[in-house]
Parts: sequence; C-alpha cells; structure tokens
Amino acid sequence: MIAKTRVAVFILAMGGLIFAQDYETLGRNLILDLFAARYEKVASQFDEKWAQVMPEAKLPEYVSMLSGFAGKFQEITGTRSEESKGHHIVYVACRFEKRMLHLTVTFDSKNRVIVLAALPAILKASV
Repeated sequence: MIAKTRVAVFILAMGGLIFAQDYETLGRNLILDLFAARYEKVASQFDEKWAQVMPEAKLPEYVSMLSGFAGKFQEITGTRSEESKGHHIVYVACRFEKRMLHLTVTFDSKNRVIVLAALPAILKASV
C-alpha cells in the first residue's frame, strides 16, 4: 500500500512539473509567433478583455514599437514561470539588436492570454 501511495505522489509531482513547463512552452511559442508576424495565431490566444486592449490589428504596431526601442528580435535566451492568484506568468528573456527585454505573458486558468507586456532587462534576471 505504501509503495502505491509513493508511486501516486511521484506521478502527481511529475505531472506538476510538466504542467509548469507547458506554460513556459506556451509563452515561448507565443513570443516566437509574435515576431514571426503570425498575428492571427497570437491574437487567437487572447481572452475577450485582452483582445479589446490588443486586437490583432494592433500587433504589428506593438512589434514595431518594441523593435524601435530594442532593435530587431534575435532570440529567446531563457524563460521562467510562476503562479500568482490563479494566473500563470511566464517571463521570456529576449535578445534584440540593441538590448535585452523581458516579455511577460500571463495566462488565466483556461490557458488564455490576459496580459502581454515588455520590460527592459535592467537587472540581471534568473531567466
């Protein structure tokens, strides 16, 4: 009986690790799609409120603004995630021509994007 309980706990723990990794993958893929100009795909992941704030038509302008500030997108250098008040926040460290930026993608419990934001990488982050 104890062995079965240990196996069940291990499976649940591993499932939690995989679940956390899925949000990092979702965040990474969303950022890659954004800079590959797959705007319809990006916008389809927004919840209703965020779709009003950042409709698909505004995404090219958003990318242009980021590029004007940081230069051309080059690569993702790392990700990390955390949970806060039922939301899943993914921090995506991105290298641009001129500087690093941390893009944050916040998901609700239904895996919909509720916030997409960019922050300058002023401090050395753990991503």
